[in-house]
Amino acid sequence: MNAIRVMKTFFSILVLLSVNVSLFAEENNKTLRANDLFQMSLEELMNVEVISATGTKQSIKDAPSMMTVINAKQIRERGYQSIAEAVRTVPGLSLWVDNLISSISIRGSNSFQGWNQNLKIMIDGQPVSFRVANWNFIDEEMIPIQCVKRIEIIKGPASVLYGANAYLGAINIITFDGAEFDSFELTGVGGSLDTYGGSVVAGKKIGGIDFMAAFSAKHSDRSGLSLPGPVPTQYENRESDNDLSRPKSFYGKISYKGLTISSNYQQLNRYGEFTDWSTLTHDNLVYVDNWFAKAEYKKSLLDDKLEGSASVAYGEGKPNKKEELGIGQNSYIRRDIGARFIDFALKSSYKFNEKNFLGLGIDYTTEDQQLQNNYLINRETGEEILVGASQPQPKKNFDNFGVFTQAVYYLTPEIGLTGGLRFDFHNRYDNSASCRIGITNHISDKLYLKVLYGTSFKPPTQRQLYDPYYKEGDTRGNEDLSPQYARTLETLLGFKLNENLQGKLGGFYTRIKDGIELYPIADSGVGGNTYYNRANVTSFGFEGELNAQVGSDLSGYINFSYQNSKYDETNEDTTLVPQLTANMGLNYVFMKHLNINLENIFVGRRISPKKRLASDYSDPSYKVDENYKVPSYLLVNLTLSTKQIKIFEKETFFSVSVRDLFNEKYVDPGPPDDDCGYDIPHHGRTFLITISQNF
Repeated sequence: MNAIRVMKTFFSILVLLSVNVSLFAEENNKTLRANDLFQMSLEELMNVEVISATGTKQSIKDAPSMMTVINAKQIRERGYQSIAEAVRTVPGLSLWVDNLISSISIRGSNSFQGWNQNLKIMIDGQPVSFRVANWNFIDEEMIPIQCVKRIEIIKGPASVLYGANAYLGAINIITFDGAEFDSFELTGVGGSLDTYGGSVVAGKKIGGIDFMAAFSAKHSDRSGLSLPGPVPTQYENRESDNDLSRPKSFYGKISYKGLTISSNYQQLNRYGEFTDWSTLTHDNLVYVDNWFAKAEYKKSLLDDKLEGSASVAYGEGKPNKKEELGIGQNSYIRRDIGARFIDFALKSSYKFNEKNFLGLGIDYTTEDQQLQNNYLINRETGEEILVGASQPQPKKNFDNFGVFTQAVYYLTPEIGLTGGLRFDFHNRYDNSASCRIGITNHISDKLYLKVLYGTSFKPPTQRQLYDPYYKEGDTRGNEDLSPQYARTLETLLGFKLNENLQGKLGGFYTRIKDGIELYPIADSGVGGNTYYNRANVTSFGFEGELNAQVGSDLSGYINFSYQNSKYDETNEDTTLVPQLTANMGLNYVFMKHLNINLENIFVGRRISPKKRLASDYSDPSYKVDENYKVPSYLLVNLTLSTKQIKIFEKETFFSVSVRDLFNEKYVDPGPPDDDCGYDIPHHGRTFLITISQNF
C-alpha cells in the first residue's frame, strides 16, 4: 500500500476522531497513563527529579552529573519504539547501526562491534548486558517501550557509583510502577517492511501489592538491501534476502512493603546480512537469549533519614540453539558460549538534611563464563567439528568485589560539593580505583553551573581476551589486554532566558588510556582481526541544547554536539564517529487531541575504514580513497498521534510514524577489515501504525 496514501487516510481519521470524541475526553481521567507527567510544564521538565547521579533523588540541576532525561511524554509524542531511537537525539551521542544491533557512540568514542560496551545500561538500577561480551541490546528486544517511565542518561564517568563498564557513561531505564500505570493496555503495530507485532502491558496496585508487567514481540523483513556503490566485484548483483528481525522482550516487577522482585527477558532474533564475518550469505541468524531475576529490599529508619537496601540478582545469557552463523550452503557455525552470573549489593545513605548526605556501599559479582568454542555443523548429517582450536576452551570465573562511598555537602544553599571514591578488586585484572569530585552552583534563579572531574575503567571482556577465530577475516582475542581507563573534566552552564526558554551549554575533555578497539592486522598469513590496546586517545568537545514552550500547544528543542577525538600516537581522528551532530524537534497539539511531532536528526561525516584495491572493482575508473568519509545525512521523522481520546470508556491511542520522511537512504561506516570493506545501507522512508486500547 502506498505510504503517502496511508498517511493521508490516517490523518483524516485522526482529525475526525479528535472532533467527535472531544466531548468524552476528561482532563483529569485517572486511567490516562502517568497523566501528571504528560501535563508537565517546561519548568517542571527542566527540573525533574533523577536518581541515577547519586542513587538518591535530586533535581537534575543539582545532580552532580551531565545528564539528559527522556520521559514517557517524549517517547509517546515522538513515536519511539526502542531505547536506541530515544537516545539518538541526545547531544554527545550518535547511533551506528549495522542492521543487526544499534550501537551508541559517545563523545568521540566509537562502538563498532562493541555493541554499547562503553556504557553501563540498566533497568531500574540492574545491569542488563550480555555478560560474555558486555553487549547491550538497545533495540526492541531490550524492554517493552510502553512500560518505560523515563530514561536517565549520564554522559561522563560513572564508575564510582556503578563500577566497571560505567566507563564513558551510563543509562538507567526507569519503569512505571503499577499504581502509576493503573491500566491494562493492548497495542498492535503494523507498517512497511512487512512489520507487525504488538505488546501487552498491565499495571495496578491492589491493597499493598503493586505489580507491573509488559511483553512485546515484533516481526520485520529488511530484505532487498544492496551495498552502496562503488560495489566490489564479489558483491555485484547481490542483495539481502530473508533478512528477518523478530525481537521479543519482557519486563515485570511486583512490590510489597519494601520488597521488589523484578525480571527482564531479552530475545535477540535477527539475521545479520551486513556483518563482517559473512556478508550477504543469507545465513547469519544471531539468536540470543538474555535474562535476569532480581530481589531487592529497601528500608527507611530514623524518620527516613537513614535508607538502606540489599539486592541479589541471578541471570543467564547464551545463544539459542537455533542460531546459525552461515559460512556456506552445506554448513554453518554454532557458537558454544554463555554466562551465568550473580550480582549482590548492599547500599546505605544517611541524610543530614534535605540536600546533604553520605552514602556507602559494597557490591559483588561472580560470573561463570563459558569461553567461546566454534563448531562447524554439517546441515545434512549434523556432524560437529571444532574449528579454530585443537581443544575446546573451558569455563572461567570472573569475580569482582567493589566498595564505594560518596557524599554531597552544601556549603551554602546555592553551592554544593560532591565527592566519591571506589575500589574494585578483580580476580583476573589489576585492582582499580575510581574517583569523582564536583561542584554545583545555583548562581541565580536563571543561571546554574556544574564543574566535575571523574575517572572510570572498563576491563576487557572474555571475548576480547579469548575469542578464537574460525576462518580468515574473523576476530581474535588477545590475552595481553589490560583494563582501559578514562579521566574526564567537564563543565555545564544552565540558563533560563524566560519562563518559556531554557538551555544548557557545556564542554568536556577526556583522556583514554589503553583503549581497546577492533583493528585489522596482517599476521603471517593467518588473517583475522584482533582486539588490542590501541593506546591512548584524547577527546574534547562542546554540547548545547535549547528547549522552548510557546503556550500550552507548541514546544520544541534544538541541540548540537562537536567532538574532536584523536589517537595520541598518530594524531589521527578516531573512525566511525561524527565530529558534528545536531537535532531539532517541534511538537504541536492540534485541537487538543491531535499531536503532531516533527524531528530532524543531522549526523556529520564520519571517517570510514573502507579501503579496497582497485583490482577488486569491475569499474576501471575506481580509485582507492585513503581519506574516505561516509557522507553526512539529515533524517526527518514525522509522528501523528492522538491525545486523551476515549472511545471504549478508557483511553484509545492512535499513532502513525514516518521515518526518513524524505527518503534520505543514509549509510553507516562498515567493518574495519581490508577483506570486506563496505558501507552499510539502510532502507529509506518507512512507516509504522500503532493502535493501543486501555481497559
